[in-house]
Amino acid sequence: MQEALVHGEPQRFFKPQPSKAGTFSDWLGVYLDAPDVNWDEIATLLEDAYRTIAPKKLVALLDKE
Repeated sequence: MQEALVHGEPQRFFKPQPSKAGTFSDWLGVYLDAPDVNWDEIATLLEDAYRTIAPKKLVALLDKE
């Protein structure tokens, strides 16, 4: 998904420079200073990312809402 967003909309998304240990290599960078930031989309991206790494117990709490 990261690559598709970065290549599809490079004015909105970027791939952060990874550290020597490889940290950030699969992260998605988002330009938040653009005038047309879609905050609902940002919220969706953050929730999807959280659901990917959060323990099932915590994801279940989100599903109750």
